[in-house]
Amino acid sequence: MSIRKEMEAILKSGKSVLYGGVSYNTIEELPSEAELAKGNAAMEKIAKENIKAEMKRLSDELSLMDDDKEDKEVKEDKEIEKAGKSSDTTSDKDKAGKTADK
Repeated sequence: MSIRKEMEAILKSGKSVLYGGVSYNTIEELPSEAELAKGNAAMEKIAKENIKAEMKRLSDELSLMDDDKEDKEVKEDKEIEKAGKSSDTTSDKDKAGKTADK
C-alpha cells in the first residue's frame, strides 16, 4: 500500500495525518503520490507505475463514455433520417391530396 493510500485510510477513519511537519485533515489537502515519492528512487518508480495505471484506467473509462456518445450520435442520426423520410412521405401524400382536390 502506498504512503498516500495509508494516509487516506487514516483520514477516512476520522484521524488527522502529520507528515513533514504539516497536519492534514482532509484527503484533498494531502500531497500527491508523486510529491510524496520525490527524492526516493524506488518510491518514484512505484509512483510512476501507479500514476500510469491510473491514467490508463481513466483513459479506458473515458473511452467508454466516448463509445456511448458515438452510439448515441449514430442513433440520433438514424432517428433524424427516419423522421426526415417520414415527413417526406407525409409531404408527398399532402401534395397528392391537394392535387386531387383541385
